[in-house]
Amino acid sequence: MAVAFANLNAASGLQKLNDYLLTRSYITGYQASKDDIAVYAALNTPPSSEYVNAARWYNHIDALLRLSGIAEEGKGVKIESTATLLEEIPATPAVADKAPVDEDDDDDVDLFGEETEEEKKAAEERAAAVKASAKKKESGKSSVLLDVKPWDDETDMKKLEEAVRSVQMEGLLWGASKLVAVGYGIKKLQIMMTIVDDLVSVDELIEEYLCAEPANEYIQSCDIVAFNKILRDVAWAPNLGLPKSTIASASQDGTVVTWTVAKEGDQWRGKVLYNFRTPVWRVSWSLTGNILAVADGNNNVTLWKEAVDGVGQQVTTVEP
Repeated sequence: MAVAFANLNAASGLQKLNDYLLTRSYITGYQASKDDIAVYAALNTPPSSEYVNAARWYNHIDALLRLSGIAEEGKGVKIESTATLLEEIPATPAVADKAPVDEDDDDDVDLFGEETEEEKKAAEERAAAVKASAKKKESGKSSVLLDVKPWDDETDMKKLEEAVRSVQMEGLLWGASKLVAVGYGIKKLQIMMTIVDDLVSVDELIEEYLCAEPANEYIQSCDIVAFNKILRDVAWAPNLGLPKSTIASASQDGTVVTWTVAKEGDQWRGKVLYNFRTPVWRVSWSLTGNILAVADGNNNVTLWKEAVDGVGQQVTTVEP
């Protein structure tokens, strides 16, 4: 039987969703599915921190849609209404001179707070956009570290980085970067990027864009330093009102990476929490955002926290 939710954009509907997600990670089943997309699309705005379980779920689904997509079909979910918060406010009593309502005319009585045509159209358009986004992102993602070398010590490294980041295409996202000394006063640029595997070829990116005009005015060569294949899961950590945001990612190559950004507008920076040397399937944060649960390909579930020096420290192993 399909799960049903009513008035998701009203306080009562949000509270029901919040209570439902108290003991669940997803709408149905044990991994994200199109049921989650349906509920996500029905929400006009992210749930506030008052609805902690719904907000946690929403941020997780939002991160999945941005980074890896959702392909599972799910078990079915029914959205009965997406009435707004305003529809819960009691209506102002009709003035005396208005014409009486015909009690037999059911079409004139809105007993269930149904949506207007405009609201229905907006919800349908949003759902279509989310589903289209998820469909395009069903392929895996990879995190790539590049070494970009200048022609000589007189090359303007700021313009070199600008030339690199000016390369834009669907499925490509540039990340953190730094300058590394090579010798004789020459520095190279190390830069992270995230790619959608089906949309971006790293070899073509290097040969046809980075080492071709106009970028080759500054770039002498470009090499792949690290290539982490297939992102399996992501989890957004609760920040409890702090400006810092943190995402944990789990990869097919066994690495769990924590990505942080100090404030909006800054660059995301990634740090390997631990290499499990086996595929990592799931990551999930505690409600306080300081403990990360990791499920790996050896059927182990371990709890981790970040030590003072920033290195991942295992807290315990969860027994089945």
